[in-house]
Amino acid sequence: MLRKIFYFLFNGKRIKLFYRLRLYKLLKVDYDYSVLHNVDLYYYNNISAVKLKTDLIVATAWETAYFVNEFLKYSGSKPLYLVQNSEDEPSFSGMNSVNAEKTYHFSFQKIVISKELYERFKGENPLFFHIGIDTGFFRLLKDVSSRGNTILIQLRAGESKGARYAIECIRNLLDYYGGGGIKIITFGNYEPQEIPVDVKDRIEHHFRPTNKELLGLYNESSIFVLPSLVEGMPLPPLEAMACGCAVVVTDCGGTGEYIVDDVN
Repeated sequence: MLRKIFYFLFNGKRIKLFYRLRLYKLLKVDYDYSVLHNVDLYYYNNISAVKLKTDLIVATAWETAYFVNEFLKYSGSKPLYLVQNSEDEPSFSGMNSVNAEKTYHFSFQKIVISKELYERFKGENPLFFHIGIDTGFFRLLKDVSSRGNTILIQLRAGESKGARYAIECIRNLLDYYGGGGIKIITFGNYEPQEIPVDVKDRIEHHFRPTNKELLGLYNESSIFVLPSLVEGMPLPPLEAMACGCAVVVTDCGGTGEYIVDDVN
């Protein structure tokens, strides 16, 4: 019913509602969306109905690459493809990894965000955009020596994020320390009910924290752990380092560009 009402009200029309009414605030999202206030947002029920004339069109994930490829049949736009990580890895896209891999052969100008991805597609002369964090926001607020044995671990949904390995690690740590002398905090979009009871009752889990809450978690922790199997240019380890945490990360892509083992 809601979908039909939305379609009736907004199909083919410009939408300002989300930003004008600050609906993202109701979702407790503290990202500053003001940068998008002058960006037009439209809703269409299907690709063929889109009559916009654009110079460029950007695919932002393998699923959207198929839509862009279809849209090109109706427009003269130049296609760009923002490749943020290796989405054709089975742990990332599962049985759809084959479909993801096919999109990398579309005639799109690629944009990459890590040296690993640049090396993979360098034969196509991709654009290379460096990304980073806001060190004016993510910063040291609490002296590291006063944080104790507190470990912060990212738990995110999806096999490629390595949550099941993190949970196994947490279980081993808790058993080793006998439940005392260590505090484990987790955060991310991993549903609380998905965490095994024997672990859930002994840790502190923050489901989808805001940036302000995350800043506090970083500054409460001595060590930050990223258990991912596949990443493009993961920013949480950088945020944690900026807040004074020692970091433990997997060699999942991107991390090697700013982390040197036994050095930083």
